[in-house]
Amino acid sequence: MKKKSLFGSGAVFLFLSTGSAFADVTPEQVWENWKAAGSQGDTAFNAESEARDGDTLVISGLSVAATADPAVTTEGVIEELRLKDLGDGTVEITMSDSYSMTITTPAIDGIAPPVSQVVTMTINAPGAVTIASGTPDAVSYAFSIPILDASVATTADAADPVDVQMSAVNVAGSYLVEGTAPMKIGGNFAADSLALAVKGQSDAGSTDIDMTAAVGAIQSTFDATILEPEMMEDMAAAMAAGFGIHTDLQYGATSFSLNVVDDGSPVAISGGLESGKFVFGMDRNAFVYETGSKGLSITVSGAEIPFPEVNLSLGEGGFGVSIPTSPTDAPADFSFLAKLVDLAISEDVWGMVDPGGALSHDPATVIVDGKGTARLTTELFSDEAMGSGLPPGELLTFDLTQLLAKFAGAELSGTGAFTFDNADLETFDGLPAPTGTINLKIVGMNMLMDTLISMGLISEDDAMGARMMISMFANPGAGDDEFVSVLEFKDKGFYANGQRLQ
Repeated sequence: MKKKSLFGSGAVFLFLSTGSAFADVTPEQVWENWKAAGSQGDTAFNAESEARDGDTLVISGLSVAATADPAVTTEGVIEELRLKDLGDGTVEITMSDSYSMTITTPAIDGIAPPVSQVVTMTINAPGAVTIASGTPDAVSYAFSIPILDASVATTADAADPVDVQMSAVNVAGSYLVEGTAPMKIGGNFAADSLALAVKGQSDAGSTDIDMTAAVGAIQSTFDATILEPEMMEDMAAAMAAGFGIHTDLQYGATSFSLNVVDDGSPVAISGGLESGKFVFGMDRNAFVYETGSKGLSITVSGAEIPFPEVNLSLGEGGFGVSIPTSPTDAPADFSFLAKLVDLAISEDVWGMVDPGGALSHDPATVIVDGKGTARLTTELFSDEAMGSGLPPGELLTFDLTQLLAKFAGAELSGTGAFTFDNADLETFDGLPAPTGTINLKIVGMNMLMDTLISMGLISEDDAMGARMMISMFANPGAGDDEFVSVLEFKDKGFYANGQRLQ
């Protein structure tokens, strides 16, 4: 039921943002297809009147109601919708500059007082225009919204009242809708800027939250193949039937602030970044997730912090993963990336652990970048794979393209490559036997340990144990305070610098 409700609400918002889910050569055909599409998505459209005004079909008193979940009511009224025949096979769609939707949810057990939650969404989009063209089976849309303002507010007696204000400037884009079941949607979206403000309370009014954010130069592309709601109950079957979604979001300079007062104790967080991105995709071939940012800075202050403020900066950060989702005869690629480049923290924090400045306070960096191939034996999102606790396939190869860790004057770096024998699960206790080499280099480790000893953070015995461990796996390198190590898996054994350890 929840998934059907989600798709029903989605139909409402698709309607509100574009004015149509289908288009044809006449306004009347657009309107009839509209109502039919709404009924498929558990959304009802009813108008007080429908009348022609020359080349324009005018829909007055249009009410919209989502009916998927009887316990939740979603209702709204648009005073006027106009569908104009442009005479060239296209239809121009405009509507009232402002309209609202109200969502009422039942009281939640255990929440006092037991009141219903009422959320009102108001959208103002003066001058918004959508042009629909193409054929009924492949409809193309181009939309432009000079200024888009939206607000979301709960009733004052809500358990956690919240007020959200959003504004976007020069919103524009286009997309293509093709077919009905499955329905294919693809297009692009852009805005010059986006501003967001959120105010609310939680924990029975003991916590006040005030947040603002501003984002510049937003660009996004997307495509999706959407199936009927009931087919989405089984994700593996849905992807096998063609379900898929891909989105790529890029955004520019961003600033934000968050002020929280919890039981009278204030905390303030502010900052910004130069640019960021978000990539997500899933279909029968692969699951992809990627996020990243550049030029991040954060400042934190509050009554519980032992100094005026904490400053944190990050030159570049990112995380990404790509993995296959369905069995294939040929090896399928996968990849993994995690990076924190030039992470720096304010001297006040350093002063707590290193008041004398004995350690290097240079920014820290951690990068793990790898890729490989695998062969799945079952669908990744199937109940069998999710519930069995067993690997869904076989690991074939893995390349460590970059390993880098820099902190307090010491640095660890390395690369490597491996293949795996899935017929041998005994040599390494249930893991496929690897064959390959990893090359490592450590610089500045002795200096770091000497400094930690002088600061009293580690003992001589601790340092001696660490040095003995390094000597087992590494040899002196070409430079001062440098060690190199070649770790090998071969002949069903493990070797360090040519010496067999297992």
